[in-house]
Amino acid sequence: MPAPPPPVAEQAPVPPPDGAAPGGVPAPGPVTADTNQVATLTITFRAVSLKSISGEPNADKDIAYAVEQELRSSPLFNPDPQQTRTTSDVSNDEQTGTFTFSVVARLKDPLKL
Repeated sequence: MPAPPPPVAEQAPVPPPDGAAPGGVPAPGPVTADTNQVATLTITFRAVSLKSISGEPNADKDIAYAVEQELRSSPLFNPDPQQTRTTSDVSNDEQTGTFTFSVVARLKDPLKL
């Protein structure tokens, strides 16, 4: 018969950050993998291309950047550039005169299903 595993040492509780009261609202941290929780959204945008109208080769990229910045400044999403970011380059569809891009946006407070 195998020997029982050694006991696991308990960790001391983490003190609250400076200025926070014990039992206060915890700071947002890494989200645990929970199948009944939505913490990250991948949003694909499609917009009318301004590249040919404005003559600016980066006009569509500027729009994608502006959308990303608005999501980061929203109180619903994490402003960290590693958490809320574009995940693809702007892809143009010359036939329809549109472009698409994707943004991965981390919610500050995950949704529980």
